[in-house]
Amino acid sequence: MAHSHHDHAAHTATTNKREEYRKLSLVFGFILLVSLLMTHVGGDWAWMVVLDYIMGTFFLLFGLFKLFEYKMFAFGYKDYDLLAQRIPGWGFVYPFVEIGLGVLYILHVFPLWLNAFTVLLLSINALGVWLTIRKKPADMPACLCLGAVVKLPLSTISMLENVSMGLMALVMLVALLFGMPHTAA
Repeated sequence: MAHSHHDHAAHTATTNKREEYRKLSLVFGFILLVSLLMTHVGGDWAWMVVLDYIMGTFFLLFGLFKLFEYKMFAFGYKDYDLLAQRIPGWGFVYPFVEIGLGVLYILHVFPLWLNAFTVLLLSINALGVWLTIRKKPADMPACLCLGAVVKLPLSTISMLENVSMGLMALVMLVALLFGMPHTAA
C-alpha cells in the first residue's frame, strides 16, 4: 500500500508536535525538580516557599528561553500580548521582567507586591492569549512562552500556563493579605 505525500506530512506533523510536547513536559519536570531541590536545601517546606521556588524557577527559565531568539520573541509577542500591542518595546523588556520576577521569588522578597504584580501581569497575558485563540485565526501564532525552544501554536496550554501561575500568585497574595506567614520559621 503506497502512502501519499499528505499521509507522510500528517505523520511528520504529529511526530513533531509530540516531540514538542515531550520537550514542554521536560521543562515542567525540570522546574519541579529544581524547585524541590532548592526547598530541600533551604529546609523550609512551607507551602508558600515551595510555590516561590516553582514560580521563580519558571520565570527564570522562561525568561532565559526567550533570550535565545530575542528579536523573534520581541516581534512575535505582539501577535497575542495586549501590552506588547500597546507599549512599544514591551516584547524586548518582557524577558527581563520574567527574569527579575524569578530572582525576586527565589529570594522571597517583597512577597505581597510581587504576587500582586504577578497576578496583574499574568491576568493580562491570559486575556491576550484567550482573545487570540478564541478568534481562531487561520494562521494561529506560535506560542513564544519558551522562545524557540518549544515550537507549538498558541493554544489552551498557553492559557493554562498563565492561569495556573496567576492562580498560584493569587493564592499566595490572599494568604499574605490574611496575615499568613510566608515561611515556616
